[in-house]
Amino acid sequence: MYSKIIKQVFFYSALLVAFLIPFSRKLSVISIVLFIISWLLTGEWFKTFKVAIKNPFFILGISFFLLHVTGLLYSANKHSAWFDLEVKFTLLLFPLIFFLSESLRTNKMQYLLGIFVMGNFLASIICIGNAVYNYYEKDLNTFSYMTLSIFNHPTYFALFICFSIAIILYQFLFSVALMNKLIKYTSIFLILFFAIFIYMLSSKAGIISFFITLVLLSVLALRNKANRITSIIAIFFAGFQLWFSLAQNIRFRTVTSSLATAEQNIQSGESNTARVLVWETTIDILKENYLFGVGTGDIKDVLIKSYKERNMTGAIENKLNVHDQFLETWLGQGIAGITLLLLLFLLPLIISIRNKDWLLLTFIFIVGFNFLFESMLNTQAGVVFFGFFYYYLASLITKSNII
Repeated sequence: MYSKIIKQVFFYSALLVAFLIPFSRKLSVISIVLFIISWLLTGEWFKTFKVAIKNPFFILGISFFLLHVTGLLYSANKHSAWFDLEVKFTLLLFPLIFFLSESLRTNKMQYLLGIFVMGNFLASIICIGNAVYNYYEKDLNTFSYMTLSIFNHPTYFALFICFSIAIILYQFLFSVALMNKLIKYTSIFLILFFAIFIYMLSSKAGIISFFITLVLLSVLALRNKANRITSIIAIFFAGFQLWFSLAQNIRFRTVTSSLATAEQNIQSGESNTARVLVWETTIDILKENYLFGVGTGDIKDVLIKSYKERNMTGAIENKLNVHDQFLETWLGQGIAGITLLLLLFLLPLIISIRNKDWLLLTFIFIVGFNFLFESMLNTQAGVVFFGFFYYYLASLITKSNII
């Protein structure tokens, strides 16, 4: 009886974590603490360790975090290093929890993914309600970008919503036999709603991720005659969304001019210009530190020093990080770090294609794309989202499917 209750608490705490990912940091932390405690109380980790230790996803995940711990040893800024480890701590916890437990791998997938979609829908509704309230109270344009997204940065929120769309569309295209009319119409409504909301968020990476999500899953579903028309409509809709955004969204219209004049505007803090300059700075630093990196805690200090030398006042004022997780990891942890991170993407990419696990494939594509433009593992929002769903989806892959 005790064991059954604890496992139920463990399952519901997992649902709570998934539901609260789009919301505030404090609520997310509380749910994760409950998730950890309930997992420890299940005692499942006693039985599953010998199996988990042979799983390449488990080994890669633990090794990636431990490499950051090693980077602490040669960091001059210990305080920053410890803070970075604190932010990334769930990258150690989630592989432990998902690979050292059995109860979450038994027909629980639909519940976890569904509750995440519900959380994003509710968070979106609250954001729109807040925008409407502020518009009428303050007469401000509150329906886009930072003023609209009150829980997370628009780039992160757009990524969460893109994965929600991937979950819905995956079920719609590949599990259509299990869906009644109400679920089908609800799915269509949610995809349309999320498409509009992503446009309102004005995240360039989010809008392109939406395009990638719809096109990738639709192309994969074209082989099925029953879904061919739906897939073609989805592809055209994705193309229209991208075209409309490129033509109408002011944040897209400024990209070309910003990139073209980046070298002449080293004092700019504008996002597109700053990214180009920061990437160039990072690459120059890597030329002297490519082997071992600069250490877990010294990334920001080394960058700020280089910004000052180049008179990049915009980057200094905003204390910009690398804005590319792959470059950020390489800069901090060297060749070993970037190798492990690339393996974390390449391994599930190969396995998902071989096993036709299209949801995992889509997750890898959209997260990998966003990693190119944001250091997403520097924030709790990015770490929790990536760690939770990456290791959960990876834990569902059986040993026979890995080999």
